Amino acid sequence: MYPLSTDPPAVVSTTYDQTEYTTNAYLQTLTMLHTRLTRYGEKWLRWVRKNRGTGNKSYIPKRHQDKKWIQQTDDGIYAIHPALYDEIRRARRYITDRFAQHI
Repeated sequence: MYPLSTDPPAVVSTTYDQTEYTTNAYLQTLTMLHTRLTRYGEKWLRWVRKNRGTGNKSYIPKRHQDKKWIQQTDDGIYAIHPALYDEIRRARRYITDRFAQHI
């Protein structure tokens, strides 16, 4: 059995590493947001197409159409806010520039 240590674990980090981890986590969060929004829009689009031509309701209710990051029409066509794409591009460019500086 291993002896229990009372010393706290050593944490070795530089400012560069911490910034990189934060930036990469931010980019992953933005990418996940984009993926979730795309999935949400495709879900409603599939729902509209499935119910079209049946007796069921086949349009998206108004309360579900205008969200902060995604807008949809009655027939399921959706658009993700362009600011999200701009921010993803900016974060990727920042990471690329930081990587290029350290080569």
